[in-house]
Amino acid sequence: MTDTVSLLRHATHAAHRALESSAIARDLMSPDLTLVRYRHILQVWLRAWCVLEASLRLSTDFPRYASMLPTARTVKGMRDLAAVDRLLVAAPPDPRIDVWDTPAPIPARDEFALLGMGYVAVGSSIGGRVIARHVCATLPQEPGVITTFFDDDGGDPAAWGRWLGELNQRVVSPPQQHACTEGALATFALLQGAFASYAAGCRTAEEAAP
Repeated sequence: MTDTVSLLRHATHAAHRALESSAIARDLMSPDLTLVRYRHILQVWLRAWCVLEASLRLSTDFPRYASMLPTARTVKGMRDLAAVDRLLVAAPPDPRIDVWDTPAPIPARDEFALLGMGYVAVGSSIGGRVIARHVCATLPQEPGVITTFFDDDGGDPAAWGRWLGELNQRVVSPPQQHACTEGALATFALLQGAFASYAAGCRTAEEAAP
């Protein structure tokens, strides 16, 4: 029988690639990234992550899996945003962000769907380290001060490997694997929905920057 991690990687491959090729991802990893654009991207990311963390908090009926859920990152993101604002005093936030549709939380229907959500959330911290390095190299103002949301403490590759090993031990039967995959795909869909507003024309008006 195929292990759960291999099934998840295969089932979420297309969704993962779609996020990596999205407009917000391209702009975030662009060599032309500006501080104004970064702030708007961070605002969109934070809105998405607030919904994801709310979804995880609503899934409180499965306490035995609490150790496998990601640490909260939205507070770090708010601090990053405040640090960016201190560097961009003359550039007001884009008011359109406040009227974007926010996806509803998606509480897990069972513990295996919750682990699928955790697979996406915890795994994102690995890619976050890459994002943080790029932002610090491209935007040298106060390196590291504006990237704590992406440069999360959970981004240790060795810890990620141990997490995946535990996932394989906890999710073993085909019905469990199916529920886990559904949870992961629902999480990718949540993120895609939150990021779609950026691709729909709400990219940064950089002429507002000083």
